[in-house]
Amino acid sequence: MKKLLIIFILLLPLVCAQDYNSYETLNVEVNVENTVEVTSSGYDVSYFITELSFFPKDYPYQSVSNEITTQPQAEVEEDETITITWDENSQSYTFEVKSEVERRTDFVEIRNKIDFPLLEVDEEVLMYLEETEFIDINEDIEDKALEIVQGEDDLYMAVFKLADWTENNIEYDLNTMTSDAVQSSSWVLENKEGVCDELSNLFISFCRSMGIPARFVSGMAYTNLLDDFGAHGWAEVYIDGEWVPFDVTYGMQGWIDPSHIKFEDGVDSSGSSASFQWKGSNLDFDIGELEIDTDIVSAEGTVSEYVDISMEALYADVGEDSYVPVQVTVENDNNFYVPVRVAITKAPEVIGDNVQSILLGPNEEKNIFFIVKVNNILEENVIYTTHLEAETMYGGIAEDSFNFGANKEVITESDAEEMIALLSGEENGEVLTGVELDCSMDKEAYYSEEEGILTCEVDGSVDQICFGDDCQSDSFTWDLDMDDYNSQRYVVIAEKNEKVKYEYFDLTIVDKPEFVITIDPLEFDYGDTISFDFNLDSTGKAKNIDIDIAEYGDISVNEINDEYSFTLPIDGKRFAKGSIQMDLTYEDALGVEYSESFVQEVEVSGVPFYLKIVYFFENLF
Repeated sequence: MKKLLIIFILLLPLVCAQDYNSYETLNVEVNVENTVEVTSSGYDVSYFITELSFFPKDYPYQSVSNEITTQPQAEVEEDETITITWDENSQSYTFEVKSEVERRTDFVEIRNKIDFPLLEVDEEVLMYLEETEFIDINEDIEDKALEIVQGEDDLYMAVFKLADWTENNIEYDLNTMTSDAVQSSSWVLENKEGVCDELSNLFISFCRSMGIPARFVSGMAYTNLLDDFGAHGWAEVYIDGEWVPFDVTYGMQGWIDPSHIKFEDGVDSSGSSASFQWKGSNLDFDIGELEIDTDIVSAEGTVSEYVDISMEALYADVGEDSYVPVQVTVENDNNFYVPVRVAITKAPEVIGDNVQSILLGPNEEKNIFFIVKVNNILEENVIYTTHLEAETMYGGIAEDSFNFGANKEVITESDAEEMIALLSGEENGEVLTGVELDCSMDKEAYYSEEEGILTCEVDGSVDQICFGDDCQSDSFTWDLDMDDYNSQRYVVIAEKNEKVKYEYFDLTIVDKPEFVITIDPLEFDYGDTISFDFNLDSTGKAKNIDIDIAEYGDISVNEINDEYSFTLPIDGKRFAKGSIQMDLTYEDALGVEYSESFVQEVEVSGVPFYLKIVYFFENLF
């Protein structure tokens, strides 16, 4: 009897930067440019200011050098934003930021297991737990996130599960790739579709709903769908003091390849790319979108394989129309966590997705399973051999084969599923079922000097309920001193027979806002138009802020969490009396209203003599 060898090949169907994920470093040239045209006639421009925030900057795993050119010539200040000021009357204003970027594979080595749920969060990242317009948190998001992580006690593993669920259950909608409208996380969960910003926002909402700080990242990334770089959004999650990248769109959970060029990060995706200010008369402008051109200069090095991989077809000989379970073993010999994405790249037919993602703890080995289906028998007197191949995104490859032919045992799909279930041990869950918890505080929000009462009601049998290290077996009430806590999501754990169930509650602690205001410059000339920099530092969250600047007017700000800065071009003659007065009205997070006044003495040179006399007599009366 003869044997016929047939090799079956599957292409990996991913919206990803797979062309470059095997490289350690990419050197990339990024050009950001824009031209603003004056469209009116008889115009006069005193000044025109552009503030650009969307451009590459120095970050971990990314080094940048910038060359900035303007037309006409302008004054340039470079920091987290690039401020370009033209004081020339012109028909058009053009700027170009040419960046040379060295981008390395972003792989953060997390070595320690962090207990989950988190009982406390570093104060400097508390802002990344808050709800926003796009990263909203409703009951459906909370319930789904809790369902996904239920029973997990490892923070990195919990985050990975949230990312993996988002990737596999939310459809990437190619029809809206160029859409300007961003939907909220709750909309994305309900409709099960979205683009990169929206998938990332939902994942961030999941994390924040579980008390895990996460932030939004925007930049450029290569996609083989366009065979080019395009604007892209992903997430970073705070784990053990490090920001770990998660790109749920590209399936890069816990790492990103060097084709991800980071421009900025923030609490959500709502930030603007550039802002414009001007002063003059009879002015109308045509302000187009930023033009961004990204070119790869060189690709260097090879990313570490990180793991060892092997595979085994769990049946060596099967009959026609059989379903064969395939075991892929992945071993991590490192003393840090390693996320791994495994794809079956050669097989006759894969049932379901040919790609799976797992997270390996330090020195951990895991098995993952696929099912492949053989073709119909072409000739009864022939034994066919089919080749199998699996590959990780790091480049590791494993191979195996099996035979099939007539008159051999037929393995049904249910047979294959039963074997996989037995080997994977899915029936041995650690989640406590049949118990309902309802935990809440006695008030919606507190000041830090207050005390509060946490009460949990339980429906079902438990051994104990724990809040932190305080476990109780009958009366589930805790007295909390707010001075010992931060505003964040906390967890209560019900235990019975070594199985657990989590219940989360939100604790909101409000600091009474107190402002410190600084103004620069404090010395200027009466006849000049000065760009005044105003900086407001607040000890607590303030909202509905109205700032009345005497001799100028009102400025309204929706919310200030920590610091707020703005720049106003004002004629020096408005403050010729030698002081700048600001009257503030605002509310704290509980809606309590406040008002205060601030006076800053300034030195104004060149004040006309007659005005000095007028101000002198005004001060007398």
